[in-house]
Parts: sequence; structure tokens; C-alpha cells
Amino acid sequence: MAALTFYGGVSEIGGNTILLETDGLRVLLDFGVSFAKQGRYYERLLQVRNRTLLRDFITLGIVPPIDGLYRNDLESPQGIDSLPVYREHPDLWQTSVTPWEESEERIDALLLTHGHMDHAQHIPLMDPHIPVYCSGDTRILLETMDDMHQGVSSEFVHTVAWGLKTNRTGKFPGSPKVGGIQQVDRVFQTFRPPSDFKIDGLEVKAFPVDHSVPGAVGYILNTGEETIAYTGDFRFHGDHSHWTMGFFEAVAEDVDVLITEGTRIDSEEKDGEQVVRDKATELIQGTNGLVMVSYSWKDLMRTKSMLEVSRRTGRELVISPRTAYFLYKMGSHVEAIVGLKVYVPRMGSMIYTPSDYVHEKYLAGYSLDWNEDKPDMTHLNDGIRAYDISRNPGRYLLHLDFHSFNELLDLGRLEGSTYINAQSEPYNEEMAVSDTLIENWFSTWGINPPQHRPIDLPSSAHACGQEINEVIATVSPKLLIPVHTMKPTMFPKTVKTLHPEPGVRYDLTELL
Repeated sequence: MAALTFYGGVSEIGGNTILLETDGLRVLLDFGVSFAKQGRYYERLLQVRNRTLLRDFITLGIVPPIDGLYRNDLESPQGIDSLPVYREHPDLWQTSVTPWEESEERIDALLLTHGHMDHAQHIPLMDPHIPVYCSGDTRILLETMDDMHQGVSSEFVHTVAWGLKTNRTGKFPGSPKVGGIQQVDRVFQTFRPPSDFKIDGLEVKAFPVDHSVPGAVGYILNTGEETIAYTGDFRFHGDHSHWTMGFFEAVAEDVDVLITEGTRIDSEEKDGEQVVRDKATELIQGTNGLVMVSYSWKDLMRTKSMLEVSRRTGRELVISPRTAYFLYKMGSHVEAIVGLKVYVPRMGSMIYTPSDYVHEKYLAGYSLDWNEDKPDMTHLNDGIRAYDISRNPGRYLLHLDFHSFNELLDLGRLEGSTYINAQSEPYNEEMAVSDTLIENWFSTWGINPPQHRPIDLPSSAHACGQEINEVIATVSPKLLIPVHTMKPTMFPKTVKTLHPEPGVRYDLTELL
């Protein structure tokens, strides 16, 4: 007997968090952030409190109150119970749920579909002993995010347990403080899809699907009584659409429950990566000045598309340091685009000196393991700087996202330039920049006149409504459960459908 509880992804884009319980086994399907929930309380000028992050998130309903899931050190750092303030007021740290270490009912595993934040962001809050099952490429992506940032919210692969320490420097030596005391590597069980494996009695089949990040998979889960397919996010119009087709061919063989995303259920327009390449080529051929393009550094297919466009138009593609570092981490998967030039932003003292990059080493080169004798200065030595571009802007196609607009201050006058928005994730956190802000920057620099707005060339990471409906008709599940959609009622009425309520436990035996 299996049961499903939907803690996120219900009548919203993202936030996918689904609990599957079967024969004593408790498995989480994705653990993503809900941008809507978090956006109710936080923005750039009001940030999360790092040391009470778990407590605050549970109190505000940003993460679900699931026993046996969370790290103990986030609410009870080692040794903190020696402080009178903690003993007298433990509620200032502790949560309303029982952490994994102390719980009798623990989460046994996380099945992760891919590395987008709305499916993976809350992994750092999990106890590191809970195994994360994902493709090898997804683990590389998580480790890349881990490498680029510091703090609890980026501890996807390497966690640092908190504990009480003694302050040895500053004005109050000897005073207590909470800090990292021990690194604990998270347990991963990686696979190369397609792959079959078991989690105790749960039979799992993982299939690759086409999406805007490498490593995305869909799952077919056999509990012994029910067969459940969980799609994660998928599309049919990328360079690997045959992967998605293969997954749904397997799903159609024998599935009782289909849990599917429906981001674009209300759209009948089919996208295509080739359309992006052709339209970008046309735009660039009509531009004499600099061409800038925005897309996620995680989207390797879009990088490959921009490389093809740069070759068509005789320009040199200059990628962001984040993209370069991810390509380096992916290794042999991206041999075809080795040798791309990397943009070097000014940091720190703003004079391109190695010491400016010690806190964000990936901006200077590919290695984070610096020593005094041999720091990796690959980008500083061979990269492209702002003054290189300003001398000959018509030579370059520059990867520049919305959060890097400060670089415009160093690129000189940009009349006659073009800015293209090629983001594939309309609900991505990287898109949270106001239209007014963008127009202010563009009008000041003479970009994209006269409206001074980005030229949109979206090719979504998601299937359209027609494609989703065709899948549902082919699979013909006994029960359909739409998630990751704002419009669940637009799914076909010809199939028995469950529109779940958040936090409600559904017994599949009663539903099928």
C-alpha cells in the first residue's frame, strides 16, 4: 500500500516536494524551493538569517514540517546546550519537527529529477546521511553550485556541521560563537540513465529526459502494488527529444499513476532550439556593435547554440566564468566547446590582481585549490576583459546576464549594440529583475532603441499543452496528478485526475 503527500508544486510553478510512503519506506521526490512562498517574506533587501535558517523557514511555511528529514546541527549546534540562553529559550533555535538523527520515522532517500532550484534548492537542509539518488551529471551540477557559493544554502554536496566555538580573534576573545566545526560529505547514489535500481523494496527505473540542464531524468516507481511515473520537467523540442520520447514509451507500457508537470499546459505553441539559433543569427547579422545574450549558465545546450550562432556570424563567443567553470566540471561531456574565451569581471580592488579573486576563485581560473605558489590564473591570463571588448565591440558575442549589468559601466558606449534574452526558464530565480531596472540601464547605454528592452528569444524548457495532452492520451493512466503548473484544471477531463491539497496524505489504494 502506497501513499503520496504533496508538500510543494501544487498550483504553482516549482517547489516540487512529494513524499512517497510504501511498506515503511519513506522516499522524497525532489525537494525544491517555492519562489512564491519564499518571495512572500524575503527579497534582496530582506535576506534569510543564516544561523536560524531552518527554524525560520519552517515557521514561515517555506519548507514542510516533515519529521526525520532535517539536519540536527541547524537547530542544535554541537555544544550549544551549554549556554544558559539556549537552555532557557530553546524555541529561539529549535523547530517544531524532529530532525533525522532523533526521529523514529526517517526519510530513507531523495529521488532527484534534476538540478534546478525549484527541485533541488532545499537539499542543503537535509541530513547528509540521507542518500540522494540522481544522475552523475546532476551531482556535478550540484557540486558546481556548492563550489561557487558559501553558506548553508549552498551545501549541496559538502556540508559543514555547526557547533559552539570560542572566539579567538577580535575584540572579545574567549566569547562563544556558532560556526563550522566539521565537514560531512553528503551521501550520493549516482547513476547513468537509463538505469534500474532498488531502494529496499521499491523498484526504480530512471530515464533521461530533455530539459534545459544536463542530467535531467524521469522516474518509474514500482511499489509491488502500484506503478507510479514521475516526470520531473521535460520537453520535446531540444536536441535530445528522443530521450523524452523513450521515457514516455516506457511509461505507456504499464503505469497506474502519472505525476506530470504542466508548466505550459495553457500554451499550444511548440518551441524549437533551431528557431532560437536562426533568429539569433538574423539579429546578430543586423548588428554592427556588440551583441549581448542572457541565458542560464547551467544551460549547456544554449551555450552550444550560441557557439553555433557565433560561427555563423563570424563573432567570438565570450562566456561567463560560471559557464566556463561548469563546462570544466562536466569534463568530457563538452569537448566540442573547449577553448571558448571567458569574460573576466573586475572584482575587489578592481585592478585585475590575483588577490581580487581569492573569495571567488572560479572567476580567475578553473581550479579552486589555490596555493601561494600556483594559483589558477587561466582566465586572468587568457580571458577577455572589458577594455578588449570596448576596442572592437563588433567582434564579440558576450554572455551577460541581467545580474551582471555593472559590467556595462566598463564596456564603454554601446549605441548600435543588441541585447538578446535567450533564457529558457521564465520562472527561474535569475529572471527576478524588474522591467524598469532593465530599461534604465538600456536607455542610459543606448541599447535596443527605442523601447530599450531585451529582444526575447525564448525556447522553453517545458513541453507545450498539445504535447502534454498527447502524452496523457498515449499513457492513459488510471490516475493523473498535475504538478508544477498554475493551471491544473486545464488538463484533459477524459482521465481520472487528482488535484491534491498541500500536506494531505493520499492513499493510492483508495484512489485507484
